[in-house]
Amino acid sequence: MNITFKDRVKLAGAIIRKGIDGIPFFNSSSFSISDSSSKDFKRTEKGDKQAYINNFTSWVYSAVSCIARHTAKVDIKLYKQTSEKKGKESWEEIFEHPFLDLLKNPNPWMDMYYIKYLTEVYLGILGNAYWYLPKNKLGQPGQIIPLLAQKVIPYTKNQIEIDHYEYIVGNNIVKFSPDEVLHFKEPNPNSLIMGLSPLDALLLSVDTNRAMMEYSMSLFEQGAFFGTIVKVPKDISEQDYIRLKQEIKEQFTGVGKAGRTKIIHGDIQVDSLVKTMAELDFEAGRRLTKKDILEGYGVPEFKLGEGASTASTSRANAYELDRMFIEETIQPRLIRRDSVLNKFLLPVWDDKLVCESENISATDKEFLLQQETARIQTGYWSINEVRALNGEPPAPWGYRPWVGLNMVQMAGFVSEEAKKENQGIHKKKRQMRENWQQVKEQKWKSWVRKEENTEKKYIADLKKFFSEQEKIVLSNLRRIFDTGKSKEIKELVDFVFPNLDQQAEKLSQISKGHIREAIVNGVMTAVEFQEENNKNIKEEPSPDDLARVGFTPASFDAYVNQIIKVWKDLYGFTINQTIQDELRELLNQAITGGWSISQTQSEIELLYSGYTSGISPEKSLRIARTEISRIMNDSEHMCYKNLGYKEKTWASEEADEALCEDCEAMDEEVVGIDELFSCGVSAPPLHPNCRCNILAGDWSEE
Repeated sequence: MNITFKDRVKLAGAIIRKGIDGIPFFNSSSFSISDSSSKDFKRTEKGDKQAYINNFTSWVYSAVSCIARHTAKVDIKLYKQTSEKKGKESWEEIFEHPFLDLLKNPNPWMDMYYIKYLTEVYLGILGNAYWYLPKNKLGQPGQIIPLLAQKVIPYTKNQIEIDHYEYIVGNNIVKFSPDEVLHFKEPNPNSLIMGLSPLDALLLSVDTNRAMMEYSMSLFEQGAFFGTIVKVPKDISEQDYIRLKQEIKEQFTGVGKAGRTKIIHGDIQVDSLVKTMAELDFEAGRRLTKKDILEGYGVPEFKLGEGASTASTSRANAYELDRMFIEETIQPRLIRRDSVLNKFLLPVWDDKLVCESENISATDKEFLLQQETARIQTGYWSINEVRALNGEPPAPWGYRPWVGLNMVQMAGFVSEEAKKENQGIHKKKRQMRENWQQVKEQKWKSWVRKEENTEKKYIADLKKFFSEQEKIVLSNLRRIFDTGKSKEIKELVDFVFPNLDQQAEKLSQISKGHIREAIVNGVMTAVEFQEENNKNIKEEPSPDDLARVGFTPASFDAYVNQIIKVWKDLYGFTINQTIQDELRELLNQAITGGWSISQTQSEIELLYSGYTSGISPEKSLRIARTEISRIMNDSEHMCYKNLGYKEKTWASEEADEALCEDCEAMDEEVVGIDELFSCGVSAPPLHPNCRCNILAGDWSEE
């Protein structure tokens, strides 16, 4: 049976007016469905939801889509309350959870960016947005499906609580319970149930802008036929009349022929009935409506490319406009989105879970520069503390603050006298050249003892990390095979392997303590090397020990934090990417070879066994040994630079079972303290599992 437009209007009216299971929120007078078949201009009726959607054009589209783009690209992070001591809450970021899986794959047809974008569009036009949350077998949300907000009708019990939602799907009505729908809304002083549409406050400007656009288009399309009357003499011949009519039509009708001038003979008169756009000052009118609409949505013109040259004349102006847009327009919407998820969705899993959008606050670079300068000039920061914050390596002379009007450096940095003393110790060691092998072996044994102690603890944590990762991979694999779509997915590893950035973050958190311990090992090795008897001193450097190698406690902590940050961005990512690539190759073989789920699982378990099986799994051992060795050598190298040494010597030890021909060939090579060795590195390791080290100064036989 075909249902006409009028029938649909009656059906919608019946749905709105009925009160069988509750009180309809809308009155029939405030809700209607637009019939856009008429070509006459019609003002938008307040409360007409479809008409509001039809206004998603021109400046409304520009403003709403700008907001939607900025909010949709902001990721949502998940946290869990771990403890509460002395009234202070402690939160831990969660990287693996069904909620995060839901955001990663909300439904088979859409991604989360699209859903977040569409949600903000509906909020910007109608003031309301809805997510339908179908439940899985565990009774938890299994999908996120955005509903067309103009098709949703909420029913309330008492003007405070929702009784149910009705959704118009074609000629049918689907009824949803409140726990099946997540409702986002703009604050509304007239209702506790429905959000207020921003267009309610902007309808006059929106309709004015639309009227000017339709008027302009009408002139373009219809030209002289509707805007001009041509009077001809009564005695004009039929042939001349037809010729004049045809000439006007051919030469003056249409967009490309507007504005032409016609010169005529005789008594013909031309009267214009339509004012031009210039006469109506449409350009100024549209500027005013644009300003009104953009200000109503809180979107500055430069965000749309308008006035960009003016904003860019001053960096401070551009920054301030961007900051205001983020803080006054975007962040409140992100807070609203987070609040709805925290209040109505996350408690389904755990009431201690909280989600929060990433911080996107604009950074005032000029203010930060002034802050850095002031803190340096007052001695609050040292040069290297500033360099560490900016991601730059420390300078040998930058560990002590500078004070005074003439910026004199404070006492405590390794002085020239101390450098001469250090060099004197080195000369004494040069005189003991006949004990070279003994010195080298003794230093290597001390170095290896520290390295192996840290290495064992690091391997234990790496085994746990890769075991957890293996469980996630196998779980995701079984889930995909259960759907029967494993062969349809081009890159199966993207759906099986956890988020790469999150895994890098997690690995860096696990590695943080071991990295610091490795740095301490390198520093203590440098301190011990300054002692003539070359004996171990202690496991943790004292402030005096740090001062001997050019550090303060504060600058040492800054150096450690910088090394950890660089490690995460480079090595934490690379290690996970390596195993992801290994897994990609394996899964591609599984698909092309038609492997069963059990065979694929066995191969994945075999792959991860190199990281998890035994006391010292081969691959975890290689990661731990290589990284600890590299960090220890880098830290020791930094200390020697601070101490003023001019050269460094490569030391390979025959007692090392990992010694290879390449490393043996490097033994006793001497280069400048800032130069690369002939093998292309500034300090060992030369290769994975390498345990070579360096000696400060020139220990060659020459």
